This record gives sequence, structure tokens and C-alpha cells, in this order.
Amino acid sequence: MVALKDSKDSERRKELNKKKKDRLKVKKAEAAAQRAEDEEKARFLALSDREKRALAAERRLLQAAGTQSKVPQVLNRCHHCAKDITGKTPFEYLNYTFCSPQCLKLHRQAQKGS
Repeated sequence: MVALKDSKDSERRKELNKKKKDRLKVKKAEAAAQRAEDEEKARFLALSDREKRALAAERRLLQAAGTQSKVPQVLNRCHHCAKDITGKTPFEYLNYTFCSPQCLKLHRQAQKGS
């Protein structure tokens, strides 16, 4: 009787440990994806406006050529916060695209201050 109870407890602990490991795996994968996105945002924000426009033009050319890759590409980013706005209707000002009116406003204020 005691051995049966111990075996059930050990099985339950094994199942709990396995679920915990699975949750950790998922959490690590999400963290890695978020870290990669943050690095991409930082790299994009470090580019000058001219480089951002050149990058956008290059991506449009690749898209027009029909080049498809298995990794989803970010084709359009906000010029202020670098948020991915691919597939969304951006707010535009001159040759700049923004994810929100607030980003557009902040950019215009920064331009006036320069």
C-alpha cells in the first residue's frame, strides 16, 4: 500500500517536473524572440534617416522581385520608435512613416527643435 502511494507520488512529481521544464522552454524561446526584436529595434533606431529610407527602398525592390524567405521580414518600421508596422496603415509625414500620431508628433517636435 505504501509502495503504491510512493510510486503515484513519484509519477506525479515527474509529470509536474516535465510540465515545468516545458513551460521554461517556452518562456526561454519567447525571451529569445523578444531579445532579437529589441536588438533589431536598437539597430534600426541607430540608423540615420537617409539609411532608413535606403533600407526601405531596398526592401521594396526585394519584395517586387518576388524574393520569398521562410523568416518573416519586417518591411516597414516606425521612424521614431522602430515598431514593426508591416501590414498596418502607417501615419505619414513627408517621407517618414510612423506607427501612431504620437510618434509623428514627437518627430515633428524634434525636427522643430533641431
